[in-house]
Amino acid sequence: MPEKTDQTDDLLEYPVPPDLLHFEPRYIFGFTSTDLVLAGGIAMPILYLLGPIPGLLTGILTLLAIHRLESLGNRSPIVYALQRLAHNARLQEIHIARLLPEGRQHIQILTWDMRPVFGVQSTDEKNTP
Repeated sequence: MPEKTDQTDDLLEYPVPPDLLHFEPRYIFGFTSTDLVLAGGIAMPILYLLGPIPGLLTGILTLLAIHRLESLGNRSPIVYALQRLAHNARLQEIHIARLLPEGRQHIQILTWDMRPVFGVQSTDEKNTP
């Protein structure tokens, strides 16, 4: 006969997630069951038709395309890489107004700590002495 032990209700308590309806446990490497089933469903036909290497690569690429990481701004690694490449490919230009207010011949752009970054001077003939 098992011995009686004094078990309290504390042993039966566990933390409940704040959003229980949308809670989905994470399994391997933080992927949910939906992520794994979707990646497997996409990779299986490729695995059957083209072989194990293309099937495995398709599964990995699918997981990278689906899984969002907080450290990447809640974006998937593939989306983040494409956005990063597009950002680096664009010229970094800042467009400011070409007209100076009347009576002012110089505008100076300052940082938050009041250090000058650059200035714009009027090239209008009537403003220059």
